[in-house]
Amino acid sequence: MSDEIGGLLAAFDAATGMTDRMAAAEQAAARGQGLMLYELASALARHIDDSAIPRHPYSGFLEHMSRVLALTPGAANADWAARLALATHHQSQFAPTPQRIRRAAGLLAAGQPSGCLPPLPDV
Repeated sequence: MSDEIGGLLAAFDAATGMTDRMAAAEQAAARGQGLMLYELASALARHIDDSAIPRHPYSGFLEHMSRVLALTPGAANADWAARLALATHHQSQFAPTPQRIRRAAGLLAAGQPSGCLPPLPDV
């Protein structure tokens, strides 16, 4: 895990409000930092698995990052959103379910030009 991602995880643990976290994710996607958001989402999912912290704020933020990536126009954001939808994490709740894939496909269709839509499996 990169130092930047580790620092973000530490800050996430220390923070009390979600508004700033969500705004930072939206700004990162707008700056074309989809890879960083994908890595952060993967690290958060692993962090949830490996700690005894409450899952709710993390899972809500993971959902927000998925939406941000899918709805922020750009081929790179669309690609990272699709990868995040298909990512398998330790917990079954973060495994790629048909519902998660369909939700990602719908968000991508709503937020991306047709030429930027990455392939997703039929479910």
